[in-house]
Amino acid sequence: GLGSIVELSGELRYTFPYYQQLGEFLATQISRLGITAFADVGNGFNRLTGNLYNKSAITDILNPVNWALAIGAGIRFALPVGPARVDFALRAYDPMEPEPSNKWFFNRFSLGSITTQISIGHAF
Repeated sequence: GLGSIVELSGELRYTFPYYQQLGEFLATQISRLGITAFADVGNGFNRLTGNLYNKSAITDILNPVNWALAIGAGIRFALPVGPARVDFALRAYDPMEPEPSNKWFFNRFSLGSITTQISIGHAF
């Protein structure tokens, strides 16, 4: 396990309105659809566990250069048990990338860099 974790998340959600002119069935289905944009930042650290690295530096955790950044977008469909979600995310900044010039996504972008998640329920 990890000794410490830093995690921050933000999400913008938009649900489509009820377009009455489309007819009851289609308007209802469209009003259950939504889109989202999100960003997640943070990392897990075991540096505060002294016996693992024999180094207890809080500055490692508080330094944003050590935090990863992911950005993404998603599609939502409201169900009685919560929204069915499909999210697509991209590691925008990866502090664990061994090549310093590849830490930002525009230096290492490929379709393999995109992660997909399918789930039911709100992200947070």
